[in-house]
Amino acid sequence: MESKIYWSIGSDAKNDSQIIAPGVAPFHILLLKDEMGRVFVCPRMSNAKFRSNGIDYNLVKELSPSCNLEIAHQSIDWRKIFKLPPIEFMAQIPNAAESQSPNDAQGQEQIPNSEQNSLSEEKSNKVKGINLQLVLIYTLIALMLFLLAFYI
Repeated sequence: MESKIYWSIGSDAKNDSQIIAPGVAPFHILLLKDEMGRVFVCPRMSNAKFRSNGIDYNLVKELSPSCNLEIAHQSIDWRKIFKLPPIEFMAQIPNAAESQSPNDAQGQEQIPNSEQNSLSEEKSNKVKGINLQLVLIYTLIALMLFLLAFYI
């Protein structure tokens, strides 16, 4: 595992980072990193506030790479905590998802339009066949119920 997936911040010594300042609760916030690499700030108490990009929050917030984080006017370097590259480095990396087509992003080859049309026709034919089968099955069930009703 390359880094922690959570980081506790508060005034208590049992936290991963301890901030002793007025307004900081013993267990103030929890930073969470999910499997997609997104980082969230989660207050651990109803009155636990934090500041991100100059705005106060007391609810769960997802941090974008350009967000800064402050608690009681103390800056928290959350990128360093989760071993993420600094903002300056991220600005130099071209967005690979935009430069690739959706098929390339999944590791698939480009399919010509004529082949795509034939594939979509095959799918629509299969759907029509399945719909016809369902209609026949429901008709047979209705017929059986009708016959059973008059048999009794």
